[in-house]
Amino acid sequence: MIKNLKLQADPDNYKKFMDFVQSQIDGSCANNNIVSDIMIVSEEVVVNIIDYAYPDKKGDLEVIFEKTGDLIRIIFKDEGAPFDPLKKPEPDINKPIEERDIGGFGILLVKKLMDEVTYEYKENNNVLTVIKRIT
Repeated sequence: MIKNLKLQADPDNYKKFMDFVQSQIDGSCANNNIVSDIMIVSEEVVVNIIDYAYPDKKGDLEVIFEKTGDLIRIIFKDEGAPFDPLKKPEPDINKPIEERDIGGFGILLVKKLMDEVTYEYKENNNVLTVIKRIT
């Protein structure tokens, strides 16, 4: 089963993106912890694309949801400037809070909550794929 939603990457569409992900998970997974992980990750990615992918213009975000067997795969695609969040150095979580650099905690959270996270720049699109096993 593959479903997708493509809308302008705009704060006004945030709820539509999150409702889409929630509606797809509701029919695909009964484990509340897994559902929570997927929703947290989706929120982090959607908010970052809305906030940063298009600083000088308007553009779209496409969220593609796929369930195959015991895997849920969500692909987030945008046509913003190429940006690989997986190349950003992980923040040092052992430093005192006041000494930590700003940023990087969101992608760290995404990597910790998902079973697999990949990025590629393909056909003028940032493509971030997250995979979660649901068994």
